Amino acid sequence: MVLVRHGFLGELSYPSLSLSLSVCPELAKKDILHAINCFLADALHLEKKPLLTEDDRIESLLGAFLHWVYEIQAAAYWPIFETGHIIAVHDQERVFDIVIPVVKYGHEYALKIVAWCSAVFNSKFSGQSVAPLLGQLQPLIASLKAIAPKGSNSGKFLKAAFELQIPFTSVSKDIYQFGYGHRTRWMSSSFTDETSWLGTSLAQNKFLSTQILREAGLPVSLNRLAGDLKAALAAAHELGYPVVVKPVDRDQGVGVAVGLTTPEDVRKAFGLAKRHSENILVEKHAEGRDYRLVVFRGELIWAIERVPAGVIGDGIRTISELVDTVNSDPRRGKGAHVSLKSLALDAEALSLLAKNGMDANSVPKSGESVPLRRIANISAGGMPVGVFDRVHPDNQLLAIRAAALLSLDLAGIDILMPDISRSWLETGAAICEVNAQPQLGSITSSHLYPAILKKYISGNGRIPVVLILGADPKLLLCKTVESELRAAGWRVGVFDESSASIAGRAITASPVDLYNGAKALICDRSVEAIVLNITDDTLLLSGLPLQRFDLLLVAGTHIASSQENKNKSGKELLDNIVRAILPMCDGEIISLSDTENNILPTALKKYPAQWLLHALSPEQSISEVIRALHEARVRHENPYCGDS
Repeated sequence: MVLVRHGFLGELSYPSLSLSLSVCPELAKKDILHAINCFLADALHLEKKPLLTEDDRIESLLGAFLHWVYEIQAAAYWPIFETGHIIAVHDQERVFDIVIPVVKYGHEYALKIVAWCSAVFNSKFSGQSVAPLLGQLQPLIASLKAIAPKGSNSGKFLKAAFELQIPFTSVSKDIYQFGYGHRTRWMSSSFTDETSWLGTSLAQNKFLSTQILREAGLPVSLNRLAGDLKAALAAAHELGYPVVVKPVDRDQGVGVAVGLTTPEDVRKAFGLAKRHSENILVEKHAEGRDYRLVVFRGELIWAIERVPAGVIGDGIRTISELVDTVNSDPRRGKGAHVSLKSLALDAEALSLLAKNGMDANSVPKSGESVPLRRIANISAGGMPVGVFDRVHPDNQLLAIRAAALLSLDLAGIDILMPDISRSWLETGAAICEVNAQPQLGSITSSHLYPAILKKYISGNGRIPVVLILGADPKLLLCKTVESELRAAGWRVGVFDESSASIAGRAITASPVDLYNGAKALICDRSVEAIVLNITDDTLLLSGLPLQRFDLLLVAGTHIASSQENKNKSGKELLDNIVRAILPMCDGEIISLSDTENNILPTALKKYPAQWLLHALSPEQSISEVIRALHEARVRHENPYCGDS
């Protein structure tokens, strides 16, 4: 049976796919598993690592299977940072229930991964050729990429959130929610929910943005719009050579040509730019080193120098051979997610070489720098070098003012100047571009992702959440907890009796299930705490819409069963639910006195004793719940207080 779960349950921090695999123990041979490992590592261009232990080959086989499912997800840039695991064993250890983490809308795709990996394993076990399966891998990965976030920023922000234990969930393919309730924030790549739409629109129009910066006294090059080639040539003549030709509305150096010194250069550059946009800008060329300064919320948080793509001679190898050596760096490659772009001896590179009296077969002197690109963008093969500690205060202010003038909370300011450590007021400078959606990168800037999240998200993004499980309706535990919290001034979201409410007012039409009712609460930016009263077993199928919670009150066995569990008693359902949600609980477990003997010896047997409060009366339990939620709020507000 395959179970699609859109919510969270158990140890995984993602929606999941649960299914059963039948394994023949006789096939778990070391040489076969080694062959599978080598085949898949080669197919995915990964380092070969041992995935088998002598102690338990069946466990190792399944561990290897789950590992390769994860690696295929990673190859498609799914933002998943943990592997699946075994959750149950049946039939004398021949049938295993496994659970696999997936992205939103990714369950059907995950089944395709499982089917392909199963075919590889079965073919190897039976001695058949796996070569035909190799041709299916790249089309499979290409189909998986359809639901992966665009660019590299989103995945890196999500990984930082995962490591900081900030909850996140997908709103759409490219928009993610971080945190719950009143601590909710949205991001899409490096766009935040504070990013100005007007500012972004202006920043994406290089002509208008330079006008605004120039009027505010910031240094920008003179430029002219050119609707056709005749206008571009006239603009170049008026501005004076050398000039730059670039699309008005494209980022990452797309279609940009710099250092143009002749009308013929302008003709060629104009044709290139026209391939990418109908709106072309001719700009006076500015000399200087290329810097990117990153500003967030009015503060300079990072700066790099972007060194144009090129090679350094050694007096022995040709330029072509040096390019191959540079491209052997595993950080270089093609696509939006690589850290560095591969170098290419294309028309632009060969043109630059020719101007310096070289070609691909030339052997540059030892230590000689040979440029292969006119622009220094990382997307064009440039190399970033951190210079944050060298930025002059006047240059910091220049970048901060540029971001503020375009009303951008997070921006990358591209500046040409002789030396970032000297004031632009002394040396001169030219702001080339203000990027409203900067690609932060990972070579020198990987620390920015957690740093920005810590500034952007209040605390760890979480709010206090308590689950009340199996309570007798006559005890009114949920309503009493809500009343106590509201009396303390909290705006409380509650799911109870198939409806969701905030501050005592219904926000959903009844009936609504636990998953959707709780989801409505965590999405509401006014909610400061959540109380979930669980009275049925539906969460075993759907999961919860939140990854973690703070407190579990085990109050009884009043749990209605679904059709799948119609033959199970309330005690069995309670035990199953507690087992499923315990890994998600970060705080205390409270048990009423009449449930202790039924629950604690089984589901809570291995839980840390210091977190167990049991044999309490209803009145005592409510008091303990309120205390624990107050403590949870403090923890969530100050999660990094011990960080250096």
